[in-house]
Amino acid sequence: MLSLSQCKEEPKGKPVAFAEACGGKYYAKEVKGLYEGERIAIPGYLSVSGMLLQNDTINLDLYETPDRKGKSITVSVRTHGGKNAIDKLAKTYQEGDLKIHTATGETLGSKDKVIIHAEHIGSPLGEPSCLFKVFIIEKG
Repeated sequence: MLSLSQCKEEPKGKPVAFAEACGGKYYAKEVKGLYEGERIAIPGYLSVSGMLLQNDTINLDLYETPDRKGKSITVSVRTHGGKNAIDKLAKTYQEGDLKIHTATGETLGSKDKVIIHAEHIGSPLGEPSCLFKVFIIEKG
């Protein structure tokens, strides 16, 4: 007897303005030792900057504007190269090497606007950081 398993589609987040994401309202809260946060949708432009450590995920910066000025939000993105992820980066890279794969299979670059659907990653430290785990990437 064969059974077919269906892939459950990730739920999308509540749209929020870029400036609201790190205000604390959407930060994860500790519940029975685990951190739970509301899923939100944040528009912006992904950027590879600074020192990178990548395994199954990589932390990228999400900026509100394409010129990448002002504050950024740190987002953790999967690096398997499939949908809702990026291709792993070589040890030496340029901003244009960033290949972003959306939920629909489109491949975008660092100049393309995206909407990320993510949840805040809680922290046992006294002050929570503005770090979000990405589940869905859409073209903005």
